[in-house]
Amino acid sequence: MKKTLLLPLAMLLVLAGAALAQGTGLSLTCPPSFTNWICGGSFAFVNYPAPVATDTCTGLPTLTCTPPSGALFPLGPTVVTCRATNACGQSAVCTFTVTVRPPLLYNGLCHSPLGLAALNVNTNDELEVSGLGATGQDGVRIDLGESEGLHWETRVPGGWPHGASMTIEMRGQVGGSPALLGSTTLESRNGDLQLSSAVPGVTQYEVKLLRAGQVVYQRTGVPARPVVVRGGAAMADTEFCHHRSTDTTWHFVVNQPVDPGLPGSDFILADTVAITPQRGTAPPDSVGEIGIVGAGMAGFSIRREWLMMFGKPDKMAQPHMAQGQATFDAQGGHLTVGNLGSSGQDGVVVDFDELGGFMGLPPVRGYEVALQPVLLATGEEI
Repeated sequence: MKKTLLLPLAMLLVLAGAALAQGTGLSLTCPPSFTNWICGGSFAFVNYPAPVATDTCTGLPTLTCTPPSGALFPLGPTVVTCRATNACGQSAVCTFTVTVRPPLLYNGLCHSPLGLAALNVNTNDELEVSGLGATGQDGVRIDLGESEGLHWETRVPGGWPHGASMTIEMRGQVGGSPALLGSTTLESRNGDLQLSSAVPGVTQYEVKLLRAGQVVYQRTGVPARPVVVRGGAAMADTEFCHHRSTDTTWHFVVNQPVDPGLPGSDFILADTVAITPQRGTAPPDSVGEIGIVGAGMAGFSIRREWLMMFGKPDKMAQPHMAQGQATFDAQGGHLTVGNLGSSGQDGVVVDFDELGGFMGLPPVRGYEVALQPVLLATGEEI
C-alpha cells in the first residue's frame, strides 16, 4: 500500500529555504596581483579595482577588502584579502598581492618598467630595456617631476627590424589633472623609419627640418601624417629631445634624408626633425613623465639623459645630468640634487653649450661645468 507523508506547512517552508540556500552560487574574483612603483619614499597610497562577485541569491553581496583600496602600502609585498557575504549567509574569499617597489635610479631619475619589460644598467652605463613582447605595452617609464623636458639617446642594437615600432608618450598635468599630452610612434617599414605624432585635440602640426643649425624646410598647417627618414631603420642610435610643456615639441636627431610627407615633397638631407602641434587649446601645466614602449624588437637601451626646463625660461634652462649616485627632484621651479655621498663623485653636470639641444641640434659639449658635491649640501636647491 502506498503511504503518503504529510508535513506541516511551516516545515515545508523551512525545507524549501534550505534547498534555496544550498543551491545559491556565490563566487568572488580578485584583480590580478601587480607591482606599484614609487619614486622616493618608503610607502605608497595604492588604488586597485574592486573584486567581482557573482551571486544568485536575492540582493547584492557585501564586499570588504583588507587593506582597502587607497590605503597606505609599505615597501614590499602586501596580501590583500577580500570577502563577499550574501543574504543567504554564504561567503566567498579571494586574495591578491600588491608589491610596492622603488624604481631603478639612472642618471638621477626614477625609471620603472612597463608591462613585462625588465630594466638593467650595463657596463657601458646604458639602461637596457629588454623582454619586449608583441603588445606594444612593454617598456620604461621615466619620472621627470615638474620638469618640462628630457633629452636622451636611444640605441636599438643592430638597427630596426622590419615592422618594429617604438612609441614615446608624454604625460603630465592639464588643468591640475593627469592627462596624455601626446605621443610619437617610430615604425620601421622597408628599410625606412616613419615618424608619426599625435596630440589630443590637435589636427595640424608644424614640421621643420634642420641641417647644421639652419632651417632647410619648414611648413605649418600640416595634417598628421608620417615623416619618412630614408634608410632610418638601419640606424642603431637616435637622439630625442622632448621638451617644453608650452608647445610639446618633439626633436629627433637623424642625420639622414627626410621626406616631410607632403604631396610633391622630396627627400631632404637633414640632421634634425622637429614636429610641433599647433594648439587651439591651453598648453599643459607640465610634462611629468615619459613612457617609451617597443614591439617587434628584442629591446633597446637609453643613455645620456639630460633633464631640461624645470624653472623659468631664464633660469635652469640648461641641460643637467646627474653624476655618480646623485638624484634629481624637479619641483616648484627648482632642481634639488640629493643623495650625495662621501665619495666626492656625486653631483650634477650643467652643459651650457648644449643650449642648441633645445633646437634639436647635435649636442655640442665644449663647455661642461661640474658643480662639485662639496658645494652642495644634501637636498640643497641650485
